[in-house]
Amino acid sequence: MTVIQTKTNHVCAYEALPAHTHVHVVWHGPPEEGSNYLRPFGGMPVPITQYQETVDWAVSMADAMAYPLHVLPVTVAEGFARENRERLEALKTDEQRAQFREHVVTTCVTLMRDSDDSDVREGAFSVLVDMGVVDQ
Repeated sequence: MTVIQTKTNHVCAYEALPAHTHVHVVWHGPPEEGSNYLRPFGGMPVPITQYQETVDWAVSMADAMAYPLHVLPVTVAEGFARENRERLEALKTDEQRAQFREHVVTTCVTLMRDSDDSDVREGAFSVLVDMGVVDQ
């Protein structure tokens, strides 16, 4: 992990491994009423090819945040897990939800077709099953 210090904050950029297909930024906010735990927030996963752009964006935003930002590479199964999809879908319009669903399906199908890594293909398939796109 690389820690990048900004003027008033820092960014933790985790190393991408071969199985990682996407990257996203995760940060925390103040606890909800009655809780002692920080609330997690995160952006939509983007292709791992945009890793450096994602780090650069996190660094540019860090000083505006109260807590550190984490650049987190993920597998397709982690990035598009049900809880992440539901959280992202709740924030969007009907049209944006449809576009997001299409993005997830297209990404998973492409990974199943093109990846030489059986774990990546299995993760993509499990996301499609979970979404009801294919039957197991």
